[in-house]
Amino acid sequence: MSPEKFIYAEWHKWDKAVENFHSVKFNLRGLPLVYIIRKDDAPLVIMLDDTAYNVDPENCPINTAPLTGAVFKWDNVEVHKSLKSLIQGTEAWKWSVMLALRERYDGSAEGEHMNIMKADLKELYFKRQDTFPFKKYVKRLKEAYTTLEDLGQPKFEKQKVRTLLDHIMCPDDQVKACVHTARKHYKDDFAGACTYLASEIARIFPDKDPESQQYRTSSRDTSSRGKRCVATAAPGGHQHKKRRKENGVDISGTSCYYSRDKWNNLSSPTRFKLLHDPQRVTAK
Repeated sequence: MSPEKFIYAEWHKWDKAVENFHSVKFNLRGLPLVYIIRKDDAPLVIMLDDTAYNVDPENCPINTAPLTGAVFKWDNVEVHKSLKSLIQGTEAWKWSVMLALRERYDGSAEGEHMNIMKADLKELYFKRQDTFPFKKYVKRLKEAYTTLEDLGQPKFEKQKVRTLLDHIMCPDDQVKACVHTARKHYKDDFAGACTYLASEIARIFPDKDPESQQYRTSSRDTSSRGKRCVATAAPGGHQHKKRRKENGVDISGTSCYYSRDKWNNLSSPTRFKLLHDPQRVTAK
């Protein structure tokens, strides 16, 4: 399966996807094309009794394949075509080879990326199940922790749990009681705390998750009461453009103003896209 288009906010995930994709693409000699974009020029070896043993025998052909000659030139063209299709039209276009991409996004942009992830964690809160469901809150936390780990800044389990619980700002008394229980029984178990709270919050708000069957059924019942569904049309008989929403926030207009709560409900890729949208830049 081909990787998605390049997104700066998901650089590390995208880099791995590109590696995995080229690991199952082979040249005429049966060598995975990932050798073209390998990170190590040679396999690590250890010496035992004056004999060299390869630490990574599985990847030895990839790590030792020559980056010269006719076969390399042909393979390099194929990989470059693949990368070109993934980064064309994105900010990474000017860094059009993998080495330059890694130098840019693992180097000079890494500190910026880390700051974005830390800011995301700081501003991320769970307040309402109907506008920003708990499972999406947990998903955003996990994505941020994974990125920080890739950047060499992993969080301890206790830190993860503390952030998870401290940023639950739901006023419901039952939720507060569950948070107290989680502090007591899951202080060193982030996955356990997430599972426990997800189950309890789903029980407390059975019809509040926009993605749940109960929510959809409840919404249909409410909207159909004494009403008939009629499509609205603009003058001239044309229907209005369908609005796009994410976590209950309207993102169909890129130059709109967003309150702090609404901005925090948006994912990192969406925020990045909005901030760099030409229309939004012009509107400023």
